[in-house]
Amino acid sequence: MLDVVAAVAFAVFVAAALGTLGDGLPEDRRRRRINLFLVVLLAISFGTGLTQRELWPFSSWPLVAGMLDDQVTHGRIVAVDRAGVEHNVDYRAWQPLSFDELMAWMDAKFPTLSPDAQQSAAAHLVSLAEDARQRVIAGASPGSRSILGPLAAPHFILHPRRWTSRESAPQTELVGLRYYRETWSLSARARGVAEVRRELAFEFPRP
Repeated sequence: MLDVVAAVAFAVFVAAALGTLGDGLPEDRRRRRINLFLVVLLAISFGTGLTQRELWPFSSWPLVAGMLDDQVTHGRIVAVDRAGVEHNVDYRAWQPLSFDELMAWMDAKFPTLSPDAQQSAAAHLVSLAEDARQRVIAGASPGSRSILGPLAAPHFILHPRRWTSRESAPQTELVGLRYYRETWSLSARARGVAEVRRELAFEFPRP
């Protein structure tokens, strides 16, 4: 049923947009059609948001809908080199995986895997990080190649580019991975108190 509603909403949106085109329209009629288009756009957008129902391409933005408690917990993946030193990983290193989708998967799906499957998945992530490190050391981008190159669309949420030069990337081979759960207080951080409680949830290879 939602697919039908989405198709109808999109068709109405397109029809209203097309109605604004045309050089031969009188100015007053053109203005009315533009106003109608804006009303349609706002009505569908607000309807989608208020009902929290996805009507592609109109989104309810569930990623940013909701309230957080003062205490928040997020996951963090760090790579470990041969010397045992931890390194933050440039989000582009996980491509073609999206960083946000990867972290959601680590929170929801990864804990349900068998120990062997977890080790296999972690080994793949380490290989992605190491391949990205080698690309940066060679003077290239840490991200996987894209047909569109610099014209490719960015991710919805922008993340810091950590490996921007040969010197900023780890200089030693990456061989391990650790997944932490970090907890902090939003109100304390707003006051400049950046105390973070860190709990090790997973380590590869097994210690």
